[in-house]
Amino acid sequence: MFESQFQSLQDNIERVIKPYQEECDAGIRKLFSGDSLLDRAVRYSLDAPGKRLRSALHLIMVEALGGDRDKSMAGALCYEMAHTASLVHDDIIDNARLRRGRKPVFQHFGLDAAIVSGDALLIRAFMMMEELRDTDISKEDLLDIIQCTSSMGLKACHGQLMDGKMGGGADVSVKKYIDMITCKTASLIEGPCESAAIFAGRKDLRKQAGLFGRNLGIAFQILDDAKDVYSCEST
Repeated sequence: MFESQFQSLQDNIERVIKPYQEECDAGIRKLFSGDSLLDRAVRYSLDAPGKRLRSALHLIMVEALGGDRDKSMAGALCYEMAHTASLVHDDIIDNARLRRGRKPVFQHFGLDAAIVSGDALLIRAFMMMEELRDTDISKEDLLDIIQCTSSMGLKACHGQLMDGKMGGGADVSVKKYIDMITCKTASLIEGPCESAAIFAGRKDLRKQAGLFGRNLGIAFQILDDAKDVYSCEST
């Protein structure tokens, strides 16, 4: 019963965010369009099947708070690239065999290209953030968005190392697990939502928007991990 309810909820969510996903996909296709090894490696990671959840959420939140989502596209793509960079490096740390149904970047292009492509994604993400200067956003708000994004990235780094230290041990407490996913996963959803409030000129709702993203990220990771647990139990 619960499985069908979750599937229905997921289908409804995907229907709502699909137009935003398509906008983000169109923007991403314009990036790293060359034929160098770096361009091909980055494009491979960006082209992997995905829901563009973070970038879509950023656009939805901007729009919901009365902002111009077209002007915030650079910010949305910034978060997508930062998230993709984290996946590229995460696969290296985990020595992953698959990422979204195909070889991860380091398996396909080699370790050196994967490390550098992840770095390039992070650098390009902040270049996208700088492009927000071309909008009517104030210098103060732009600096707040950069601070918010930088904080998001540092939290994700802490979470990655916390995850590795846990090692999937049975003695991990619920609190330690929640702390870890709050940093590793939820921060990368909290950031796009919090910055959306700043961009939309609703800094009075900045904290609430970030908290919404954080709780959504925690729930998202719990559900994802639960699927893995029940999948293992059924085999």
